[in-house]
Amino acid sequence: MNTYAARLQSGLQSLLDNPSLGTQRDDLFPGCRCYRIEHHLVLYEIAEHTIRVARIFHQRMDPASHL
Repeated sequence: MNTYAARLQSGLQSLLDNPSLGTQRDDLFPGCRCYRIEHHLVLYEIAEHTIRVARIFHQRMDPASHL
């Protein structure tokens, strides 16, 4: 696995370990949280004992225009 992909994987693991790391963004969809990993923004929601990743956007993209 290349270094960048490994950092993305590590960031996602951080979310699994601590789902409240992301910022609440109910303006995008109810229950949405956002967490930046490198040059990407992960949109997810907390679901019981896990997280559900809705989308992963590059930082140059506007998530509101793609949902």
